[in-house]
Amino acid sequence: MSKIALVQHNAHIEKLSAQRQLSVQKLRADAFEKLVNGIQTNDIIDSIVTQIEAITDGPKLVVFTPDNTTLHLSPISYPSLPTAFVDGLKNYPIIDSRDQCGIAYFTGNVERLEPVFSQPLHASLRVLANHAAIYSCISFPMQQSDDDCIGAIDAYVEDVNSLSHEQIHLLSCAADLISIVIERGKSFTNQRKVERLLREKVDEQQREIVTTHAMLHKALSQRDAVRKQLVEMEKSAAVGTMLSSITHEMNTPIGVSLTAVTHLQRLRKESLTAFNNNNLKRSQLNRFYQDCEEACTITERNLARASSIVSTFKQLNSDQYSEETRSIHLTSYICELLLSLKPTLKQAKYKVCIDIDADLHIDSYPSALGQILVNLIMNSVKHGFENREQGNIFIAAKLDRKDKRNELILQYADNGKGMDEATQNSIYRPFFTQARHKGGTGLGMHICYNLAVNMLQGSIQCESEEGVGTRFTLRFPVMRNLGFL
Repeated sequence: MSKIALVQHNAHIEKLSAQRQLSVQKLRADAFEKLVNGIQTNDIIDSIVTQIEAITDGPKLVVFTPDNTTLHLSPISYPSLPTAFVDGLKNYPIIDSRDQCGIAYFTGNVERLEPVFSQPLHASLRVLANHAAIYSCISFPMQQSDDDCIGAIDAYVEDVNSLSHEQIHLLSCAADLISIVIERGKSFTNQRKVERLLREKVDEQQREIVTTHAMLHKALSQRDAVRKQLVEMEKSAAVGTMLSSITHEMNTPIGVSLTAVTHLQRLRKESLTAFNNNNLKRSQLNRFYQDCEEACTITERNLARASSIVSTFKQLNSDQYSEETRSIHLTSYICELLLSLKPTLKQAKYKVCIDIDADLHIDSYPSALGQILVNLIMNSVKHGFENREQGNIFIAAKLDRKDKRNELILQYADNGKGMDEATQNSIYRPFFTQARHKGGTGLGMHICYNLAVNMLQGSIQCESEEGVGTRFTLRFPVMRNLGFL
């Protein structure tokens, strides 16, 4: 609000009677409330003009504001005057010295005109003015500041000299109040425009956020789907490796059993031929029985070995896809895993040393533990021992009974080429690999981390030094262990 307009408005109010002061103050409060509530400025001005006309009891008011060119004034509010009369007042020339309204706007002073028909603009309106009892006019400038006028108010009366000082002060109050309303209206309009633009911008950004969020959600879903597929591929690859190892391991006992059965078949034919020729001797028959017993023993032992290998594979394969806990004899379980990886370890002189109490049993998730160990061993073979003909792997485990909580501490180490700090900081990230050209997916250690933290409810830590080797420490709670606690 212009300080000058407000000061003038308050000064004029002080010159009014108490009753009219209250009326003007109520009028001003009502106008400001309407502005805040978003009522159109012209509607507020119409209301002010109507009420001022009622309070002053006589003058008929017209509010003028400049057009876009600021060369003419046009009426915007005239509730008590005939439309035909007001139409003749359009395009008031602001700088025409013969027009008291333009002079009031231009000079900022109150201007009187009597008779009104002496003004060329009003001469053609004599008949309409007579019908409306209009013979004189007084114009009040609507000022915002010393040199900024935003319009003027014409008060048409029968005799301008008959207006009392209080009526003139009241009309000055109206001019000041309307100028304040116009100024505030513009301010509120600009503020609402800015707020609307901001809301539109916020809405646009929210739509972009929603769209981006949907795209991100879709991308994450696709990534998770791909990750799950790759995890299943990793599991299938591990099963394939074990199957290849089992097939290789079964060749020996089955081959030995087949050889023993073939030898037994040959002895049977020789014995039968001698019997049919009536030259079978007791010593030959005794030797045949001995050879049969030996062949059966060899066959039984090797078929039992083959059956054990098949059972081991079935159990390991079942563990790969099971998310249930079972009792595990830790040393035997690790030995079974190593057996399934024997062909891979035999490719070079890789040695595995196990330091675990022979009586240690735990109740845990074999699928998680097995997958972690297989991934660690394959990482050692493919990366740690790359371009090396030999290497050593150490696996140790012990129970930690601190804080009334039983935890298994399993340490896995190799004496491979080790890793630099940057690689150590990235090994658990999904799809991080330095062997993508060799078909690496970069999910092996990510799977190990998730299994250790989420499934086993534990932790996994890595220590490595280039040229020395790598050590992983896996800690996880043991829900129950048998035969050792």
